Amino acid sequence: MIRLKDIMLESEMIGLAEKFAPAGGQYFVEVETSDELVLNNTYYFGLELSTGDICEVRGTAVEVSGAEGNRVYKFKIIECDEKYVSLVASSLSEKSPAAEKTGDGPTWAYGLKQMNSSYAIIVNSPAGFYTAEHLKVIAGIAEKGYGITKLTHAQRIVVLVKPEQLATVENQLAVAGLRKGVLHHGVRNVRACAGALCKWSKNNDAIGLSVDIDKELYGFSTKFDVKIAVSDCLRNCSESYCADIGFIGLDGEYRVVIGGRGSSIPFRALELAPKIPKNKVVAFVRKFVDWYAARANERERLCKTLQRIGTEIYNVKPESVRSEIKAAFERLDVPAMQSGDTVSESARMFEQYLRGLAVDSIRSEFAVVI
Repeated sequence: MIRLKDIMLESEMIGLAEKFAPAGGQYFVEVETSDELVLNNTYYFGLELSTGDICEVRGTAVEVSGAEGNRVYKFKIIECDEKYVSLVASSLSEKSPAAEKTGDGPTWAYGLKQMNSSYAIIVNSPAGFYTAEHLKVIAGIAEKGYGITKLTHAQRIVVLVKPEQLATVENQLAVAGLRKGVLHHGVRNVRACAGALCKWSKNNDAIGLSVDIDKELYGFSTKFDVKIAVSDCLRNCSESYCADIGFIGLDGEYRVVIGGRGSSIPFRALELAPKIPKNKVVAFVRKFVDWYAARANERERLCKTLQRIGTEIYNVKPESVRSEIKAAFERLDVPAMQSGDTVSESARMFEQYLRGLAVDSIRSEFAVVI
């Protein structure tokens, strides 16, 4: 069961959700708090989902344990933000997350039922690079479906099809050299800027590099999502600092940053290496994804893996050092500064410090590659 700590519990709505919907199942979380709550009363709070999004939920306090000042309350989730009903179910379900996968591979973005009864298929395309023939095939599939496609932030195309098309669309895509995309538990579509087509590209080729990474790691199974972005210059058009693994172009080389995340609570990626030759990027990505697959817990994004490792490093420091560090961050806090989920900015800065400890500790493991 998930245990939440140091969260704000309110008797009225927080304001993160526009509309609530029934949770749709028997879901429970534990909340560790110094507040004294009333059993059988309902409270609103933010629940961080497996994707990193913060979902406002309404829950009933049904049990309590622990001593005064450090109580643990068991909450039954009654309602949640209607946008996240399915994610709440997958995040809090007692079944093993591995059951969502197909064998040992990733969860594929194929046949995802939508609110209008259509089924979504996400087309994999590193760097968002499509030929005219690709677009003709996708348009033909869409015409037989709902006549609609959607371009995503990850530079993929979503096609809405009818259920009877699901048996044939994958083969139609394959004939044109296209493949279905990864939804979870694998390396997602590699984002890239215009690359060598752009005058600002620093003797690099983001599009070609993205294709090479995709060839190496398409279908590779991981503990959760791995998002990769390649930018060919310091303008960072691919938002590499918001990816699990990001590359920012220099002259024939790339700066390597890791542990970034977009979402409702963004984390800025941290530098693992100031520069790496472009001909070593694919080998580095392979080695790093192998490392993540071995070190991460199930459904744990890289930023959370780094934070967990950093916490372990922090916890073995002398108590006097820990107290001094924690106090320094707490002095930075301003009551009006909130990060969007009722957690103070100083607490988020401290989390970034923990991730930094982890990044610093693993540099030597990749010295041979970078």
